[in-house]
Amino acid sequence: MKPAKKKTEETRVVREMIGRFVEDADADSVVVLWTSTGKAGSRAKIASWGNQFAIRDMIKTASDDYTIARISAIKADQTKNPKDAA
Repeated sequence: MKPAKKKTEETRVVREMIGRFVEDADADSVVVLWTSTGKAGSRAKIASWGNQFAIRDMIKTASDDYTIARISAIKADQTKNPKDAA
């Protein structure tokens, strides 16, 4: 598949997925994040639908929650296996 065709197909699939989710979940806003790997490496991608203020807040909340959970996991791991100070 040529890159332009692949991009078009990806866009169509993402739009259909978001459209179905909006209808089924009666969502006001939706954010979809994913990664894809190609010859140039991995790329993070995002698609959104709805009120842009709600989307911004959803992304910030998800980022904050992920960061807090990650820091807590690191602290818990350090508490379980403290490294020798020597």
